Amino acid sequence: MPVTWYFPLLGPYEAYEYTGYFGGAVMAEVSSLSEWIFLAASTGIALAACRGFCSGTSRIAAALVRISVPLLGVLALVSFLAWAACIPESILMAGAGPEDYLLLAVVSAVGIIGVMRHRKILDAG
Repeated sequence: MPVTWYFPLLGPYEAYEYTGYFGGAVMAEVSSLSEWIFLAASTGIALAACRGFCSGTSRIAAALVRISVPLLGVLALVSFLAWAACIPESILMAGAGPEDYLLLAVVSAVGIIGVMRHRKILDAG
């Protein structure tokens, strides 16, 4: 645990300098497989929800929604296994710890439940 969390009990606050903080954060997000899976699922859901406003996107949206369920299922399973095995970091999430994998599994499961529950509204069959 960082000492700065206990300021002022354990001494003065020490400032750190991060070189390339913004670029590193962007690269961490772009290089995470989970971010790309959630992007595909979110795009499909957004296109399906807005199908009345945009013509010609309903088939693409339905395909993305149909693909998002198995992708989110695999993501939930793999992230749950990564949590159970206490894997410190992997291609799923850059810089993630075991508790992050458990949160990823829960969010993926909630996404699956949401898509399955509103499948008729999303017109995904």
